[in-house]
Amino acid sequence: MKITLPINYKDLPDHEVIKVALDVADNLMKAAILFMSTNGCARMETLNLNVLIFTESTQEYHMKQTLKRWLTCF
Repeated sequence: MKITLPINYKDLPDHEVIKVALDVADNLMKAAILFMSTNGCARMETLNLNVLIFTESTQEYHMKQTLKRWLTCF
C-alpha cells in the first residue's frame, strides 16, 4: 500500500510559484488558477463550473444591465 506523507506548510505554493505558473499558462489556465486560489474551489468544482452557474451565483454583485450585456457575448 502506498502511504503518502501529510502536506505541510512548505508544500503549498507561495506567491512566486503562482506568479511563475501564471507567466507560462494560457488565458484559460490563468483564469482557473486565479479562480481556484481566490475562492478555494477544488479541481472538480472548478471543472464543473459554467457561465450560467457562475452568473447565478454572483448575480447580487452585478448590475442587471451589465450582466445581460456581458452574457450576449457568449
